[in-house]
Amino acid sequence: MKRYLLAFALVLGPLFSYAQAGKSAKAANPATGASADKFERDVAAAVCQDLERENKTRSFNQLSKEEAMTLLQSLMTRHLTSNPKELEKLIKAANNDPSAAQAMGQRVGGRLASECPIALALFARLAGAPAPADASLLTATEAERPLLNKLADELCTEFSAHDSKTPLAKMAKADRTALMQQNMQKVMKAHAKEITDLYGPEIFFEQEKLHAFGMKVGASMTGKCPNIVAEFGRE
Repeated sequence: MKRYLLAFALVLGPLFSYAQAGKSAKAANPATGASADKFERDVAAAVCQDLERENKTRSFNQLSKEEAMTLLQSLMTRHLTSNPKELEKLIKAANNDPSAAQAMGQRVGGRLASECPIALALFARLAGAPAPADASLLTATEAERPLLNKLADELCTEFSAHDSKTPLAKMAKADRTALMQQNMQKVMKAHAKEITDLYGPEIFFEQEKLHAFGMKVGASMTGKCPNIVAEFGRE
């Protein structure tokens, strides 16, 4: 079972890597206010819809890392600039900071990580990892959410406590991966019965389902402790 727990831990890497750039939609926004939040929410929703269509045309598993990045950049640029007047207003509200548009794109990316299931498949490809062939496995049902949130809360608490004593930013990547595995094992053992009751015992032995489960936990973590999640994406 240990190697399956390791796989569960490592599959969160794509989300953590992306969060290092985006740090979720809860990251500090210099263009504060409901207008900026609505703009970014609308952009994320539009990008998510396009990702759904793109995946049906060509499965993201067929994309190289470079193709995945090109697709994401193209869609983000298209929708961030689809309302130039609003974008200009928001950048002016940020005192014309040259990095404002980039930061906005990062926050949109964070929203996608936590709110758009199909985006998880694309982020996996960005990290060179396989995405589940069945994209529907990435959509968390209402029945799943309580357990996913429980695991995410416990992991965020555990990693936050560790970070306060030994900053994750000062740890080597290999050590952070080992820490992730250790805590994943702890959490999964503690909730093995709940996981089995919800998904069946086969989840521990079917790699694709385990990958999808791990990505959904990671997505929940991205929305709960973005700064902690981001540290795991550091090289």
